[in-house]
Amino acid sequence: MWRREKSRDEVIGAGWFIKAAVVCFFVGGSCAGYLWQKNQVHELGQKIRGLERELDQLEQGNDVLRQRYAVLESQPELNRRVREFGLDLRPPAPEQIFRLREAGDGRQVSFSRSHSLSTDRDGDRN
Repeated sequence: MWRREKSRDEVIGAGWFIKAAVVCFFVGGSCAGYLWQKNQVHELGQKIRGLERELDQLEQGNDVLRQRYAVLESQPELNRRVREFGLDLRPPAPEQIFRLREAGDGRQVSFSRSHSLSTDRDGDRN
């Protein structure tokens, strides 16, 4: 009788060991998967924060460049630079202005006058 109980205990023990190993494998795998996903979420969060910081810096840089452009585009700054480089630019004379007039539905374009600008040998306009 003793042998019979011993063999029954061994069979039950082997089945219990296999079941416990399978459960431990699935629990351990689930834990590893959870930690991996948590790590991925953390890394993506850091990337997003870094890209948002970079976006903010670029937007600030764009604002600075827009302000500089507005200053450079202003009439007083343009006049100062014309004087600085000695370009001797003046507003055009009324006879140098070329105007287009549209007649009817816009298909016909006529010129109010022909433009004729003459230049001498040095390239200066009259």
